[in-house]
Amino acid sequence: MTEPRKKIDFLYHEVLGEVTAITKRVEELDDHLAKTAKMLVISIQDAERLTKTLESLPKSVSDDVQRAMLNTGQKLNTELLTQFQKTHTETKIMLNELSINTAGYAKIALHAARKMAILAIAVGSASGFGAALLTLYLS
Repeated sequence: MTEPRKKIDFLYHEVLGEVTAITKRVEELDDHLAKTAKMLVISIQDAERLTKTLESLPKSVSDDVQRAMLNTGQKLNTELLTQFQKTHTETKIMLNELSINTAGYAKIALHAARKMAILAIAVGSASGFGAALLTLYLS
């Protein structure tokens, strides 16, 4: 009787370990996205500071700096877009893997729960049948 219990404990610990691994991966993704968002906020703040600085410059210098910034800004925007797409793609791939793994672990847990339910029904039926026989025998 202890053998099925050991198997259930093993399955429980196995699934629990996998859930912990999935949780760690989700936390890593969350940290990665938070860092990316922080970088974007810093870039926006830098752009706002530059705009305020440009407004205080004389018109001719301001025009020259704006042209230079426009050229540089386009390059930076392209690079930022490329990095964002790369990060987005990596995150999407990680989340897809995570969902596939989670579905697999849920399937294992479902099969284990079904086996435990069938075992409980069988044990309950056997004990009920035994009790009925014992009652008939003693009557």
